[in-house]
Amino acid sequence: MRRVTDLDEIESIARGIGASARVEIIKFLQKERSPKTLTQIANHLKDRWSFVTLQNHCRILAEENIVEMKKVKGRYEVKLLKIPSIFIEEIKKR
Repeated sequence: MRRVTDLDEIESIARGIGASARVEIIKFLQKERSPKTLTQIANHLKDRWSFVTLQNHCRILAEENIVEMKKVKGRYEVKLLKIPSIFIEEIKKR
């Protein structure tokens, strides 16, 4: 493991990590074909991301009109609206 101090490289790595989380959320919702609660999404992806992290990524997807996120009976429900064309920037090792 090497130490990363270049801010551009750190930003690139963060974008790559965020994009992979959002891709996994989209893939899960696409496979299930019905709205899922945020808890169901978190339980499915709990090995990789925390509940709060997934909640934030769902909010980003909602802002981009890819998913609809609304409260139903006190729980967030997430519904896939469209499947976007996603291009993830390749993270290069320096």
